[in-house]
Amino acid sequence: MKKATKIWLIIATFLIILGSIMFTAVLADNNWDFSKTGSVKYETNTYEIGEDFDNISINTETTDIIFKYHSEKNCKVVLFEEEKIKHFAKVEDKTLKIGETDTREWFDYIQLFSFKNTSITVYLPRENYLSLNIDTDTSDIKIPKEFKFKDLKISGDTSDVKLYASVSGLAEIDLSTGDIELDSVNLGNLKADTTTGDINLNSVECEGKISANVSTGHLNFCDVTAKNLSSSGDTGDSAFKNVIIKEKLSIERSTGDIKFTDSDSGEIFIKTDTGDVRGSLISEKIFITKTDTGTVLVPKTTSGGKAEIITDTGDIRLSVNG
Repeated sequence: MKKATKIWLIIATFLIILGSIMFTAVLADNNWDFSKTGSVKYETNTYEIGEDFDNISINTETTDIIFKYHSEKNCKVVLFEEEKIKHFAKVEDKTLKIGETDTREWFDYIQLFSFKNTSITVYLPRENYLSLNIDTDTSDIKIPKEFKFKDLKISGDTSDVKLYASVSGLAEIDLSTGDIELDSVNLGNLKADTTTGDINLNSVECEGKISANVSTGHLNFCDVTAKNLSSSGDTGDSAFKNVIIKEKLSIERSTGDIKFTDSDSGEIFIKTDTGDVRGSLISEKIFITKTDTGTVLVPKTTSGGKAEIITDTGDIRLSVNG
C-alpha cells in the first residue's frame, strides 16, 4: 500500500472517531434525548375550516394521522410539521383535502437526522361522513369509534392502521409491512391486504364479505361474523375464535397453521402445504380430507355443510363441540 494511501486512511479513521466522540458528547449534553440532536426545525400550524364537507381526502408521506371528535361548529386541522414540509387543508367540491408541499433543497437531505414524529390531527364536528381516502407511505393512522363512513380506503407502505369507526359500505385497507387492527366495528364489506404485517379483527360484524390477505403476517380473528370470508397467504398463522361465517369460509396457505376455536361456517374450504389445521367447530360437517403424509383426525359425521380440507404434510385435527 502506498504511503499516501495509508496517511489518508489514518486521517479518515481519525475523523470518524472524532465525529463519534462529538456526537456522543452532544447526546450526553442533551440527556441522551435523540430528538434534540437533529437540525430539522418544526412548527405547529392550525387551519380553521368554515366550509361544510362530506368527504375527506388526505395525501401525506410520513406524517401520522389522528382523528378526534369535538363539539365545536367548525372543523380544525392541527399540524405539527417540518418547517420545509408544510401541509395545506382546504375544502373543494364538498371534500376536505389535506396534502403536503415539500420545499426542501438537495442539501436538506444531508442534514442531521431527527427523531421527532410529525402529525396531522383532524378535529371533526360531526360523526357521519360519506368517504375517507388516505394515501401515505409510513404514516400511522388511528380512526376512533365516534365516526361513521359510507366508504373508506387507506393505502400505505409501513403504516399501522387502527380502525375503530364503522363503515356501512366497503372498507379497503392496503399496506405493505404495516399492521391492520379493527375493533368493535360494523362493516358492509372488508378488503384488508398486507405483506408482512398482521391483520387483527376483534368484535367485528360484517354484513357482506371479508377478504383478508397476507404473505408472512398473521391473522387473528375473535368474535367476528360475516356472510363470507376468504384469505390467502404464505407462512403466516391464522387463528379464529368465535368466528361465524354464514355461507362460505375459504383459506389458502403455504406453511402457516390454521386454528379454529368454537367457530363455524356453512361451508369450509382449506388448502395448505405444510401447515396444520386444528381446533373446534360448532356444527357437524361432511368432512372431505386429503393429505400426503399428515395425520387426519376428524369426526365421522354425515350431516351438515361440506368441509373440504387439503394438506401436503400438515396434520388435520378437528372436533365438533356443538
